[in-house]
Amino acid sequence: RGEAPVADSNAQARDCSRPFCSGTPGGTATTSASSFAVRQPRNRKLVLLLVIVSSLALLLAAYTAGMLTQRPDLWRIGFWIGLTLVTSWSPIRLPGGMMATPNSAPLIASIFDYALPQPFAVVWIALLGTFSLRELRREIPWYGAVYNHANLAIAGAAAWLALGVVREAASTADLAGLVLAIASVGATVLLVNSVLSVSAVSLRTHTPFARVWALGVASV
Repeated sequence: RGEAPVADSNAQARDCSRPFCSGTPGGTATTSASSFAVRQPRNRKLVLLLVIVSSLALLLAAYTAGMLTQRPDLWRIGFWIGLTLVTSWSPIRLPGGMMATPNSAPLIASIFDYALPQPFAVVWIALLGTFSLRELRREIPWYGAVYNHANLAIAGAAAWLALGVVREAASTADLAGLVLAIASVGATVLLVNSVLSVSAVSLRTHTPFARVWALGVASV
């Protein structure tokens, strides 16, 4: 997944590749942990966005579960969830002191595991495999954690749809076709995750979307 705009100049650089986190973000966020963690979102548009995105993710999870025609390989899905958790707990320092979490890499890779029931697998891997250490330490408010996971679940499902568009090319032995498929899936995850993240940050900080995008996503 998934994840620095308008950050406090005195804040320390921390892992913050999602819209709800503390410190200076590696992708999006602006307020300090002490002030933000204890406040509930008061912006009505932000609350509406939280509800819509979270509800879509829950509906998506329920829908994918209903699509199953046979018992899924839970061990295989568990492997990908575990691998995604490991990367979620392994932030990388970027130029400028920013930190990013590379958990989108195993999320994208899981889409190409054709033994998994899709899009059920990628949705649940995104929901369960992207818990950060900050969330476990309760440094992020619960509604922010829900939004972050919903964000990546939607991004993963969108990436699966993108793969379907280029599936014929991806199923050939042609290297160019495989590169096209990987690029399409990766770009979709990045685009959907970034749009949802920047939208939340824009509403939360009352900053224009374009400015958050330019300072956050475009700079990284």
